Amino acid sequence: ENSDIPMKFSRVADDDNGLRLGVYTDASWASRPDSSSQGGYYVFVMDQGGLDGEARPLICLDWGSRKLPRVCRSSLSAEAQACANAVDRLEWCVSMLVGIFAPQLQVGSSEAYDFLPRHVVVTDSRGLYDASQSQTAGLGIQDKRTAIEVMIINERMAAIHAGWRWTSADQQLSDGLTKVQTRQVLADQLRRGYHMLVFDPDAKAAKKKTDADRRQDAQRLQDGARHWQQRQRSSHTRSHVPVDESLVCVSPSASASLMRAGARHHR
Repeated sequence: ENSDIPMKFSRVADDDNGLRLGVYTDASWASRPDSSSQGGYYVFVMDQGGLDGEARPLICLDWGSRKLPRVCRSSLSAEAQACANAVDRLEWCVSMLVGIFAPQLQVGSSEAYDFLPRHVVVTDSRGLYDASQSQTAGLGIQDKRTAIEVMIINERMAAIHAGWRWTSADQQLSDGLTKVQTRQVLADQLRRGYHMLVFDPDAKAAKKKTDADRRQDAQRLQDGARHWQQRQRSSHTRSHVPVDESLVCVSPSASASLMRAGARHHR
């Protein structure tokens, strides 16, 4: 049914330092037959415009869906455990790209993380988001194990210069990695090929959205994707080099080689 969905990689930044990474993280509490929980993550790459809320191609660097190792006492505990794993994967992807683009830098050093700054962790758990922003002792969480988990998450996010972003469940890609009933929604999102990081200051949950709200969200994404495509076509026209966007690498040196090859082939 979904075998037609391809993995697409396209150029999203003008230089290596312009890359921004993000991860969607989600958990499904006590949803497995043994009452354990399922966690999922989806690591993606974009540029600064994408972090600012503009539509960008959906480019996957890493993803996973697996049983959480510890039994959770609450949905917040499951979300924190899944998020800790997602942040680990995000940090690994950042380190991998730094190792490719700047191999002279020590992996895990502050200089390495400064090379690719500003990333984002996206959750649809209001409890996790609020706890991460809390300034009270124990982050206002009664379960101390969960509080420690969130504190560790914040520490690692600070190290790699990542910030939090809350989104509603209908825009949370990892939702389809933890719940069977939303699996097809994820497939449709991947087939669409674009996404937007939309921050709702009113924190309106997906179940409270009206049909008009959903149509407005879909139209905003469609308009944003069209604007991005027009911008890419204009950029290729100015370069006078007909090149397949799907073949362009995020590394400028690799992109230059591909563009020269495309120009020779055109001649």
